[in-house]
Amino acid sequence: MPQLPSGRHVGLHFWKLHAILEKPFEILNQGAILRIEHPDHVLQYGTVVFFRPASQAGEGYREEYSELGNTPEEPIEPYDSGFNLVTIQDELPHWSAADRDAFIDWLQASNARAYVQGQFEYVQSIRRQLPECGPFWSRVTALWWEAGVHPFQEEEAEPNRQVRERSN
Repeated sequence: MPQLPSGRHVGLHFWKLHAILEKPFEILNQGAILRIEHPDHVLQYGTVVFFRPASQAGEGYREEYSELGNTPEEPIEPYDSGFNLVTIQDELPHWSAADRDAFIDWLQASNARAYVQGQFEYVQSIRRQLPECGPFWSRVTALWWEAGVHPFQEEEAEPNRQVRERSN
């Protein structure tokens, strides 16, 4: 977990992605999993985490996220910043240049990139199981995705089809 020049501690977690992966055969979760076809597709699930002093007595949060971080002297606890790795782009212009540069450097470091890549690979390991495991309907919809005829794929293509139809 790096500490920015301003003193703010930041981190990254994929708890929303993990909640989806815990129930991969639920139809909406399966749709989310099937849409993750590239490492960049997991960025929307990467929650930027801020830290605050621990609200209760005890150990708090003391784990290091990376070699670019440091372990804080006081117990702290993580909380959801309200941003993910996509939406944080809109927030960064409001940060000091030093904080923004330090945050970007941390995200571009090999260990942060490896963490994101690891999340993608984990999704892919679950994704490969969808056509083979789970309830019948779940297996069928996963096979539809592989064939390119899943209803979610049609919804995503629909705006383009409407534009083509109007231009004819």
